[in-house]
Amino acid sequence: MRKKFKSRRHIKFHFLACFFFMFLFFIFCLFLRFFLSFNFISMNVVSLLDDFSINNDINVVSLISRSFFSLCRFDINSPSTILQSVMFYESPNSSMYYVMNDTPITVSTDNSLPLVYIYNTHDTEEYSDNYGVFDAAFYLQERLRNLGINSIVEENRTSNIRSSNGWNYNLSYKASRINLERVKDENPSIRLFIDLHRDSVGRSLTTVTIGDKSYAKVLFVIGREHANYLENLHFTQSIDYLISSSYSGLSKGILEKEGPGVNGIYNQDIGYNVILLEVGGNQNTSREVNNTLDVISNIIKEKVYE
Repeated sequence: MRKKFKSRRHIKFHFLACFFFMFLFFIFCLFLRFFLSFNFISMNVVSLLDDFSINNDINVVSLISRSFFSLCRFDINSPSTILQSVMFYESPNSSMYYVMNDTPITVSTDNSLPLVYIYNTHDTEEYSDNYGVFDAAFYLQERLRNLGINSIVEENRTSNIRSSNGWNYNLSYKASRINLERVKDENPSIRLFIDLHRDSVGRSLTTVTIGDKSYAKVLFVIGREHANYLENLHFTQSIDYLISSSYSGLSKGILEKEGPGVNGIYNQDIGYNVILLEVGGNQNTSREVNNTLDVISNIIKEKVYE
């Protein structure tokens, strides 16, 4: 009996020891993940505060949850994201760079057909030298044209749609959706829809020097509040990968948003290939923005013809 008792106590001791070391390993991975993503912290906190500043009905629980996600990169409301973030787990139904289906997509070789649609939900956003996102859209169109890619820039300005309907600024995405749906229905050849914005954080967070040039950093924003957001996320990850592979430090990555005070959809429920791209911030210059758009245009060419 004594030996049996000792054996059980021995097993119990080893079980507790294994559990303890697993717990320590989890904490270590969590802190490691935190420090590796430290460069995102200031950007995300500013973005969270900026979002909630336009909404008086602040949900404290949601704010804590979203702040936790911004810092640790997993959602406390979705346990599977803990495995994804800490243990680098990928769900069996997804891959890092998503393939929509097994049927090849035929891209038209007719250069007269548009492959890209560029629009500005917040069309009044400007940079430091009175150069706006509306101007940047036309610059990107010109660069794409030089690469043999036809594109459409939306000239029916969102601000005019809001004004004519008596809508406030918070309904900007409702206004831009009118143009987006029309263009999508009229132009089935389009493979990429770009909602071009600029950020509103400090210059130190939106500027990078690569070689002898200064660039406006890019940031992708993904809405999590629609059923197919993962398709949009994986598509955007593939573009972000191409940018980061060619110009290290140019991209600030992908910011996923949901909850009170934010749109949470950004019209991305319309299709997996609708992206929200922030180029630089209000303290960047037109030259820095255009330097970045030169890079983006080459990435777009690679993406639409892959």
